[in-house]
Amino acid sequence: MVQSLKQMFKEKDFAKLYFGSCSQSVIDRIDRDIFDDFEKAAEMDFGRRLEILWFITTKSNCFAGFIHLTQKYPPFAYKWVVEFGITKEYRNKGIMKDVLPRVISWARSEGCDEPIYAVSEEYNYACHKVIRNLPYPNNVTENSTFMNDEYAGFRPMRIFTIS
Repeated sequence: MVQSLKQMFKEKDFAKLYFGSCSQSVIDRIDRDIFDDFEKAAEMDFGRRLEILWFITTKSNCFAGFIHLTQKYPPFAYKWVVEFGITKEYRNKGIMKDVLPRVISWARSEGCDEPIYAVSEEYNYACHKVIRNLPYPNNVTENSTFMNDEYAGFRPMRIFTIS
């Protein structure tokens, strides 16, 4: 599944929505840096609940996407941040609309009573729609701000707070 996740991250349309840029330098950086010590980091974090990664698969166990709940998101250190993505062939099928509320509910049932943040590119309207439509009892607020990172530089972003 890790290789499938890496392939999805390197798809230009996904990279644009997730990292803010799909330039060749960004794709090269993803290829070189993102998954170097993935398994080692997962072993070190095991049991600490600093981050949890779920793979979304089809009934035949093919990779379809992911949801990542982490406290290791640099702009929001020690705050819970949810990230997610679906491969091109499974987009617009309601998968994330169904899965994301379950992950949020699971986190709450495990004792997470803190706000959960979601950060999105300003133009990732599909992501915005999924988050805005989280069912009750989730209360979602949002604002726009500028953020900077090594992938796409300084740009407008949408920040959602799920409480």
